[in-house]
Amino acid sequence: AHLAQELQLNAVELEGQSQKLRGTIAALEAANEELDRQTSEIAAAQATADAATARLARLQSITAALSNTVTPAAVADSVLREAMVALECEAAAVVVVGAEQGGALVLLGESGWLDPLMRSFTNVQAGQAHGPYDEVVDKGNSIYLESLERLHARYPAFRYVEDARSRG
Repeated sequence: AHLAQELQLNAVELEGQSQKLRGTIAALEAANEELDRQTSEIAAAQATADAATARLARLQSITAALSNTVTPAAVADSVLREAMVALECEAAAVVVVGAEQGGALVLLGESGWLDPLMRSFTNVQAGQAHGPYDEVVDKGNSIYLESLERLHARYPAFRYVEDARSRG
């Protein structure tokens, strides 16, 4: 009888310890989930910081390159070199509104093979065409077209541009 009573007390004590252990495991699982969430947030913040650092490095590189330039052609070369690296593109052009040509768009510099779209500024007066260059000149902002479909949607006059020829 005494042994049975002692076994029963041990069983009750083991059940209490088992409940404490389950509570501890649940708390550890909750803490682990919180750590996972915080780790994900830290990774996202690190990716944002890395991207910002890379942008700042590119800006510094462009600033350094421009600090040694004197002529418009040298500025265009610096901008092209740095922009092509930053944008990871195969071709780029710097086009300006020419004062001597009555406001015609003039190629100041180029790098890579310029496809028909990228040469679409030729023989066009500023504000006259309805294409990428005209938009940039009118609004004073850069534009970036990620796909041929976006180009066609935004500039229907350039539907003739084929994917195999467009590299900019």
